[in-house]
Amino acid sequence: MASKQYDVAVIGAGPGGYVAAIRAAQLGASVAIVEKQYLGGTCLNVGCIPSKAMLHIAEVMHKRGLNGDLGIEFPQPPAFNMRKAVAFTDSVVKRMTGGIGTLMKGNRIDVFDGLGTVDASRTVTVTRSESTKSDGSPQQFSAQKIILATGSVPLIPHFLGLMGAI
Repeated sequence: MASKQYDVAVIGAGPGGYVAAIRAAQLGASVAIVEKQYLGGTCLNVGCIPSKAMLHIAEVMHKRGLNGDLGIEFPQPPAFNMRKAVAFTDSVVKRMTGGIGTLMKGNRIDVFDGLGTVDASRTVTVTRSESTKSDGSPQQFSAQKIILATGSVPLIPHFLGLMGAI
């Protein structure tokens, strides 16, 4: 039997999950959130946000090239440093995921790192991966209500010739 009881457990800490967890906590519920990879989900960590940071860098480079039309000239053409661009992108992601972590603490939401599974008795088992810092033993808790916010993965049907067209 699970040792700790929560009002709400959220499985998945992407934009749907962490917002649901925060709102439940704001409404007075005791809340746990389980995430197998990283707070903020795919969009924040490896999708939308890093892409937009790189697009911002490209836009700045492009606009600098247009400055000559305005009478602003630089003695040499701009150079692109990929290491610095990636470091900038990483700092944006780190700042945003840190903000989510702060929101979890500020709303007294317990964060569990690992893969969450749920059984019929509303017991949540969190299995930690080798990359987590604990001893790897599973943790269990129960919840009155469980929100599944696990995100999705694309499904590419297996049609003859389809993979060559993508």
